[in-house]
Amino acid sequence: MGVSFSQLQHYDEARFHFDQALRIQPDHPIALSNRGMVLLELGEHEAALASIRRSTQVKPENNPLAWHNLGIIFEHLERYQEALECYGRALHQDPTHEDTHLCRGVVFKSIGDCQSALHEFTRQIEIGTHEPKARFNRGTINLALGNLADGFADYEGRLLIEDPRPPLYGPFPQPFWQAGEDISDKTLLVAAEHGIGDSIQFLRYLPRAVGRAAFINVAMKVGARAMGSIALAESFEGFAKAAVDPEHPAFAGETGGSAAASAEH
Repeated sequence: MGVSFSQLQHYDEARFHFDQALRIQPDHPIALSNRGMVLLELGEHEAALASIRRSTQVKPENNPLAWHNLGIIFEHLERYQEALECYGRALHQDPTHEDTHLCRGVVFKSIGDCQSALHEFTRQIEIGTHEPKARFNRGTINLALGNLADGFADYEGRLLIEDPRPPLYGPFPQPFWQAGEDISDKTLLVAAEHGIGDSIQFLRYLPRAVGRAAFINVAMKVGARAMGSIALAESFEGFAKAAVDPEHPAFAGETGGSAAASAEH
C-alpha cells in the first residue's frame, strides 16, 4: 500500500503504511528505503537520511536501490562527496542500476567536474535507460564547454523529458526544422519554450533564418522587459511576427508546408 500511495504522490498515506510495516518488521530494508524517499518528498531530510541509512546498515550488500536512494538524500543535502560514494556503492552492486549513472553525472556537474559528468551521462545513454535526461544533461555540458554541434544535438533530448513546467506553446503537429532542410516554400514558427531571458538572447539569431523560409512567425510571452526585443524582431527585413501569446500560434502565410523551431527555455 505504501508503494501505491507513493506512486500516487499521496505521501502522508504512504508514510503511514510504511510505518505500519516497520512496526511489524522494524529492520525491513525495502520498507526503510521506501519510507526514506517518502520522507524526502515531505521535506524531512534528516529523518529520510536516517531511514535509508538504516536500510544500508541492515543490508549493506545486494541492496543497490537503498544505496542509490541514500545518494539522492546526500545530493539534496548538498553533501556531494557522500552522494558520489553512495552512487558508487549502488553501481558496484549493480553496474546498470536504474538512473544511477545519470545521478552521478548530475553531482559531478554540480561540483564542476565536467569530464566526469560527460562520462556518466554517456554511460547512462549506453545502458539505454533514462536516455532523454542523460542526453539533455550531456548537451548542457557540451554547450558550456563550447562543443556546440554535439551540445545542440543532445539538447534536443529535452523535448522527450516530462517537464513539470509545461511549455508556453505546443506541442505542434508540424515537424521540427532539421539542419540542412530546405524550407524555402514553408512557414517557420519560432516559439519560446519557457523563460523570457533566453528568448531575448536567441532572437539575435533570427536574421540567419530570414530568407530561408517563405514566412517566419515568432510566438513569445510579452512583458515590459520584452518590448525592446519584439521591436528588434520586427525590424528584421522579411520578418513577420505572429500574434503575441496566442493559445495556439498559427502558421500564417504558408505557401507549401510548415516547420517549427523552438527557442531555448
